[in-house]
Amino acid sequence: MRLTAHYFALPMDLIEKLHTCDETRQEWADAPWELTSVDLGIHWEAIHYTLCGSRKVGEAPLSWAIKGGKELQTEDFGYGPMRVLTHAETQQVSTALEGVDVDSLVAKWDCQALIDHEVYPDFLWKRALGDDPKEYLAADFQQIKGHFHTCATYDGLASRGNLGTLLWIMSS
Repeated sequence: MRLTAHYFALPMDLIEKLHTCDETRQEWADAPWELTSVDLGIHWEAIHYTLCGSRKVGEAPLSWAIKGGKELQTEDFGYGPMRVLTHAETQQVSTALEGVDVDSLVAKWDCQALIDHEVYPDFLWKRALGDDPKEYLAADFQQIKGHFHTCATYDGLASRGNLGTLLWIMSS
């Protein structure tokens, strides 16, 4: 079993309904969300740790990129229930991530620190000590940055309102 992080851009009217309606959650689960979705795989906590310096939630809005959002009243899919960020929160995360230079972030990457602080998945960092996994961090960070930028700036769904983010860390 592994925990993977997935991000979805959703119209705010749908996010508001997700908080209260099981049928809406099923409608969302069955819909093909093609605007932007990101599968961050298993590197999500390492990116959070490298961005924030801790496994804990940390200061907003930067820590919201991985561990933020309001929990939906859904079942636990491996790392708690799904969480959502409003459009305003998504914009704040986007602005915060724009201020993070990918090369500076990659320079902070430290496999030994990830092992010492038991950052998920620790087996990967032990295996990577002799390698250079920084390319994974850079690629995954760019995906997250791109997702939040798209959600913060996209105006093509005017009839449905602005976009927010649904974050789902699940067992697979």
